Amino acid sequence: MPWSELAQATGRAVDLAVASWFDVTGVRPHRDRLTSGVDREPVEGDGAGPLVARLVEALAPGARMVDVAAWDGYGFGDAGAADRPVIRVHSRSYRQRALPAVEAADLFRSNDEAGWPRLVPNLVWRRDEWCLSADIDCMSTYLGTSNPPPDLDELGLEWVRVKPQDRVA
Repeated sequence: MPWSELAQATGRAVDLAVASWFDVTGVRPHRDRLTSGVDREPVEGDGAGPLVARLVEALAPGARMVDVAAWDGYGFGDAGAADRPVIRVHSRSYRQRALPAVEAADLFRSNDEAGWPRLVPNLVWRRDEWCLSADIDCMSTYLGTSNPPPDLDELGLEWVRVKPQDRVA
């Protein structure tokens, strides 16, 4: 169920751009009983694989190159990960590589089919165009861009515009 519908069903008036799961439902993640009509809470991390795959394809159609980075903290990596450049975001380090967008999207799609463990990128970006974050500890996927694809509504995603100063919930 989209968060906007869930907020309406629970009678909560929230700004979805900055709302957390608790703000929308009144339920603390992993601790409280779910709200009536909700069968499960959002999956943290790479649970949105197929949706993220469609978003990457929409943002970089065809064989355009994108950069991907996977968090080092998983404790395992794919072949060659140790030789890749390391980027740091806050207190986390990620292994970065460039791939055609189609291959990056397949990493998200195949993770859903293959199951754990599979190294899935947490960050995907095209320099100076957009950045997508599917962080392991977040219940939402974040896309930073000033130029969203025109067919964003057709991807089956619930999305809201945010301001640079909005906090990540």
